[in-house]
Amino acid sequence: MRTRLLLVVALGSGCGDNVGHWSDAELIGRGSSARLAVSGDGHATVVFETGTGERHKTVWANHFDPVSGWAEAAPLFEVDAGGRLGAAPMLLQLGGNTTGHAVAVVELSTDTAQEVHAIRYDPAVGWGVAALVDSTPDPALFLPSAAGRFDVVVDDAGTATAVYRMSIGGADTVRASRQRFGEPWSAPVTLVETGTAPRAVRIAGDRAGIVMVTWTQREVMASRFDPGDSGSVGTWTAPEVIAEAGRVETQTTGISALAAGGPGTFFATAITDDGLWAGRYEPSTGWVRASIRDQGDIGLPTISADSSGRAVAVWQLTDALALSARYDPVTGWGTRDRIAVGAQILRTALASDGSVIAAWDKTDRDTGFNYVWTSEQAPGHGWREPRRLDGSDESVRAIATDAVGGAMLLHGTGAGITARRYTP
Repeated sequence: MRTRLLLVVALGSGCGDNVGHWSDAELIGRGSSARLAVSGDGHATVVFETGTGERHKTVWANHFDPVSGWAEAAPLFEVDAGGRLGAAPMLLQLGGNTTGHAVAVVELSTDTAQEVHAIRYDPAVGWGVAALVDSTPDPALFLPSAAGRFDVVVDDAGTATAVYRMSIGGADTVRASRQRFGEPWSAPVTLVETGTAPRAVRIAGDRAGIVMVTWTQREVMASRFDPGDSGSVGTWTAPEVIAEAGRVETQTTGISALAAGGPGTFFATAITDDGLWAGRYEPSTGWVRASIRDQGDIGLPTISADSSGRAVAVWQLTDALALSARYDPVTGWGTRDRIAVGAQILRTALASDGSVIAAWDKTDRDTGFNYVWTSEQAPGHGWREPRRLDGSDESVRAIATDAVGGAMLLHGTGAGITARRYTP
């Protein structure tokens, strides 16, 4: 049985009375581990990796212009076959802002060291050169997913913040570095040093540059960055416990998700012994905890929020039932809504009007092929009847929205990475 992937992302008016239109799939690159960022006006940046074996990896990039369409993919960063790359593959993440600036972060676990590199994209001049953000002579413990090791976010001013797990002197740490637009990366700051390997390292930031980082040890921890005045270097808060991971640690217990709401406001979800936990951070009150209380074998939860203080959480139960719940700043958490059966939740996003859309792949029992399905939910309504997109043998990889109701969907096929654009 193939793994079924579900991604939930916000859309604009296309989720109301009129159902939007998905374009035909277009091949945009041949590779894997695709990451996506979409600007407010609909421009998109995609990075992905290619490689032969474990010792030769290349990061590629492609761009979408709403007028001219997709460009030709081009190589961006390469690890040659000379032996720098050890048994662990290269890992890749991408962050972007509303004006089209983006930063790709690459982690290399080499034979003798762990390295973190970053490459910045400026819409006016294109990609810059790779910069070494941090390194350690201790090889990193291999994890199969980049989502659990490091993350990156970019604010409206173009300032990037990268957070990552790194082994230093035999101790596991969570470290962070920042880069203001036009300046070099700052000296790394250690947020925590622990004997328990951190998992699920997440980052989210508001448009003004306030950043929240969460990670899981035996508990779900958090640290916040306040940039201060324009001339200030900013400060990180001491780590604090925001959720108890549980008495019995499993592969998913304590795994958290994180999203930025309005100015300085953040939302998080985590899996605990008591079921699915949700929390909200306000500058005046700190973390306020709540429990959605679903119990059992809960799949990886996701959460997203908008600038008005609304949020939506999505998760999966033991029977592969995908569910969602909305948060309203006046009424709190609402009741659960059913999205689909047989989907593993990956991530969510919420539009300013509260509309959301879901995309997932599902294996057809007769043909054995994967097909991409979508559904929409307008505020105050249930999820629409799912509709299947044309094409087969596809798996959803990433989805993101712009500020005018459009969206970009990436999915993988045997031929490579393909993209579809949503028009409301």
